[in-house]
Amino acid sequence: MLYLSIILFILVGVYLVASGINMFLKENKKDKKWWYYIIGILEVILDIITEPITSVGIRIFFGGLFILAGLLLLLL
Repeated sequence: MLYLSIILFILVGVYLVASGINMFLKENKKDKKWWYYIIGILEVILDIITEPITSVGIRIFFGGLFILAGLLLLLL
């Protein structure tokens, strides 16, 4: 039963991170230059810090937390 919860934590975390990255790429699809992606990543990081509830970065943040929680449960 413990391994099922570990697998679920990691799967939900991977889904959240992947969907957050996918949403970020869809928003910046019109910009083809590489520095727009770097500026966009910095915007997402600043969004997480200042306004995490309304940002795309909240998916990435919680996805990372779920993956970390799954890995910590695996070590126990």
